[in-house]
Amino acid sequence: MKRVLGITQPLVLSPMVDVTDPAFRALAKANGADITCSEMIAAIGLAHGNRSAWELVARGPAESPYGVQFMSADPATLADAVRQLAERVKVDYVDVNLGCPAPNILKSCAGGFLMRDPKQAGRVVAAARKAADEAGIPHVSAKMRLGPDATRLTYLEVASEVAAAGADWVTLHARTVAQGYSGDADWSHIARLVEGVEIPVLGNGDLRTPDDVVRMREATGCAGFFIARAAMRDPTIFRRMRQALDGKTVDAEPTLPERMGTLLDYVERAGPTVTVPELRRVAVRMVTGEPGAARLRAKFNGAADAATLRDLAAATRSSGA
Repeated sequence: MKRVLGITQPLVLSPMVDVTDPAFRALAKANGADITCSEMIAAIGLAHGNRSAWELVARGPAESPYGVQFMSADPATLADAVRQLAERVKVDYVDVNLGCPAPNILKSCAGGFLMRDPKQAGRVVAAARKAADEAGIPHVSAKMRLGPDATRLTYLEVASEVAAAGADWVTLHARTVAQGYSGDADWSHIARLVEGVEIPVLGNGDLRTPDDVVRMREATGCAGFFIARAAMRDPTIFRRMRQALDGKTVDAEPTLPERMGTLLDYVERAGPTVTVPELRRVAVRMVTGEPGAARLRAKFNGAADAATLRDLAAATRSSGA
């Protein structure tokens, strides 16, 4: 079994914009995530000293292994950002985003746009590899999709270029760029990629439950798993996924009071740096699917400040509803 950062079958908190801030990453790590990563950062922002970009890549005290994900269409800009990152933040790896389907990212010819041009994707990753080697960052990886759309599945070619450029592993979200987050992920392509490249392949897409990671492992032989939307609602899911992978009895899903305890943990970790709108978003995600979710969402969205939101979460935890 191929290992990633020395870990067998790692569960990775996937980079998610406006989700995986330092407090959320710390919460996921405390609840069983093996590897964490910053949300996707524009290389040009970091290279030009953008304050908010630097805040997003700050590493937590218990965050290891930890990486930063960049998006860039320009190899030189990405290399500059990697070198500057190494001067200020100790990271274990740099990940290059080759799959983001957001329209503004595609317009900049970065993210999922690069699935149209395997050679350019390889050049971007090669620039990150060279800069990482010069700066002492030990690992470089890439996260990609199946291709631009169902008529152009370029992932095998892109992965080949990425591996030749020096990537240590690649993550495949088994949807096309055109799909966005709709439809079903086709795991058969992950299995095909595992056979097609020598470097480890991590799987991503429709990993919602502990049973899902076991099924993906059996269906694809992938070396690890990127967990995204399931962790947004429940960052404690990593523990249950690990139990499933290890063949142990899987704990029951958290109750609403337990979810509120997790929310209060996030609020405590976030401290004064997190804004009220950000707190509301986290609270709403954590009650999604629970009985009375609409009523709870309305309460959280009406919270005027962090103290009020914290009191609401505490009261809901105590009452169980």
